[in-house]
Amino acid sequence: MIPDLLSLLSPSVWSAGLGFGLTAAVVGALALQMRRARPASLGLALLGATLASLSALALDRAADLRDVAVVVAPTALRVSPAMKAPELASLAEGTEVVVRDAHGGFARVDSPAGSGWLPDDALARVIPETP
Repeated sequence: MIPDLLSLLSPSVWSAGLGFGLTAAVVGALALQMRRARPASLGLALLGATLASLSALALDRAADLRDVAVVVAPTALRVSPAMKAPELASLAEGTEVVVRDAHGGFARVDSPAGSGWLPDDALARVIPETP
């Protein structure tokens, strides 16, 4: 349910929510420390922290969706970005991975078999649909 809820708003809206949430949490916490401990101060701090947490979760999910790729041919997942590097696992065609980094014609990915390096030409980037 939460992933569906998180995709309702754009990353720019969630970024604004993160900023507002952090500001509200800090203002509420400062009001509590200044001996003005009113229920509104506590509520503001809790609301801000909740909004900031949801916003960060949504932004992290959006970042993962932008970096999804599919393995286009059976290939070895390697420990480092080199063709002679030891193999960690073999990934089948169609395996979905999340690209985390790039270096010298290789992509560092998270896959169902673990994290490692794949040649760039073994991947096809997936462009997510926008709602």
